[in-house]
Amino acid sequence: NVWERLCKLSNDLLTLKDPNGRDIFPHNLPKNWKALKRKCEQYEAARRISEEEGYRSVIHKSYGNKYAAVVMNEDAKAVMHKLISMHNNLNNVQIMEEYNKVASLMDWKPIDSPTTVENWRQKFALTTMAGNKGDKALKNTRMKQIHREAPTQALTYWTLDGWDAELFYQKKTPKTVKKNGEEKRYMYTTYTNRKTMVVVLDACEKYPVGYAIGDHESPALIREALRNAIQHTKELFGERYKPLQLQSDNYQKKVMVPFYEAMTKYYTPAALGNAKSKIVEPYFKRLNVEYCQKQANWSGFGITADKDNQPNLEVLNQNHKFIPDEATVIAQLEAIIAQERAKKIDAYRAAWERTEEARKMPFGIEEYLMLMGETTGRTNKITGSGLFIEFMGERICFDSFDLSLRDHYNEDWIVRFDPDDMSQVLVSNAKRLKSGRVDKEIGTLQYILQRDIKVPMALADQKPEHFEYRARVDRFNNEMAEKVKEKAKDVDRRITTICQRIPKIAAGTVLDRYLITDSLGQHKDVRSKMRDDATDADFMEVTQHITRQSVAMASTGTDDEDYDYNPLDMNFSR
Repeated sequence: NVWERLCKLSNDLLTLKDPNGRDIFPHNLPKNWKALKRKCEQYEAARRISEEEGYRSVIHKSYGNKYAAVVMNEDAKAVMHKLISMHNNLNNVQIMEEYNKVASLMDWKPIDSPTTVENWRQKFALTTMAGNKGDKALKNTRMKQIHREAPTQALTYWTLDGWDAELFYQKKTPKTVKKNGEEKRYMYTTYTNRKTMVVVLDACEKYPVGYAIGDHESPALIREALRNAIQHTKELFGERYKPLQLQSDNYQKKVMVPFYEAMTKYYTPAALGNAKSKIVEPYFKRLNVEYCQKQANWSGFGITADKDNQPNLEVLNQNHKFIPDEATVIAQLEAIIAQERAKKIDAYRAAWERTEEARKMPFGIEEYLMLMGETTGRTNKITGSGLFIEFMGERICFDSFDLSLRDHYNEDWIVRFDPDDMSQVLVSNAKRLKSGRVDKEIGTLQYILQRDIKVPMALADQKPEHFEYRARVDRFNNEMAEKVKEKAKDVDRRITTICQRIPKIAAGTVLDRYLITDSLGQHKDVRSKMRDDATDADFMEVTQHITRQSVAMASTGTDDEDYDYNPLDMNFSR
């Protein structure tokens, strides 16, 4: 049968592919020889009428949606658009049924095939995507994208994000159960726990400059990761540096944005829903494939991944007791970062050598502790022995050689410290509650305190640095003693000047010497009154003609027996 052979030849044409996997001879001829014969006979019959009719016979009647265009006016198109863009994603049959319900009420021609709905779905794909797939899908698949190039200089652009590491660990928690009125405690074990790791990634060389591991993403974990990144710059380059630009997502932005802005020159948050702008996301995927997938406790890819690429759950359930504990998983994650740094550290150091001086931003110790230092939540006092804090079961003393600090010993202080470097702390004055907790930070006074050196009691145990430290303390104490003496001399000079300015007429009065005010806060009026009383007093010359009787009367008085004691009389001397 020639038609069978022709149909087989036409079907074999579709199997021919070019090196890129594309069809060399694409066509949509009928796959069945009878349909092919019927189509050719229709073409020959139509060609006898005219050449144009011959061409029309091989074109499908629905080509170009001519029938749909005739059926639907603008209102009908609006109904179809609304049904396609609905968030519950109706299929073609459901949309056809709902459209026909409206069409029967509006006297429109009904749709008789789901294929018509599919044609309209393709035509309205751009404007209906936001409704049935979301704005994110529209931005990521239809809107124009910006292609970026990574910097070639280190510390130019940092980005950070949290990653739920795809490594299972087992966790035991105590649980209490009541049975027959008795409480029984036992350990409840779960095997599907995962740690969260916040990674700070330098876009130059994709170098993991900082990280922190915790149970879940939080502002504290992000701060810890950034602190680790700053400390790592000190390990690499001998000094702490800040990034020129920092990018993050919008997690806890009300709390974290001021922190981000303080530690960089340019803070550029990623746009909402724009995952492509964060290069750290594909970096996490690479870590998952290159490191995590090779581990026995690998948890698989995301929930949207192909099921065929996920780990065998039956094997995981059978061997769940061999899933490691929390400490082991933390060690696995730290080993991943260590391997990543070891691979890229030479290239990263070379990139730092290429970095322009204008892009290098040193992170001063005072600014670093103020921004990233930890606090105890309580205030501390500074005494003559220094400032003491408890850290990791150790009582540590801090002090300063700044003389001005001794003028503020009555202040309450907030102490900020770096847990990884307890050689110095930053103190800032604050207001305390009765419980000793911090009420609010005032921040008008700030000092850097150094960790106090303990000098051995025995001279034989003392080293040169101890003698140097003792000499420095002696110099400081001598300077303070001189400061106290100078202040006392200055006060004496001022008191002498004040005494010289007081009139000689009142030089012997208590009011002039000590300037003490009365209960109304007055001094000058009382002093003037005393001067007037002294001027108006009558003096009687005492002669030898005074009789013994008059002396007795003057000494005893005539009204002593009639005097009544009045406790309200302020002139009565008690």
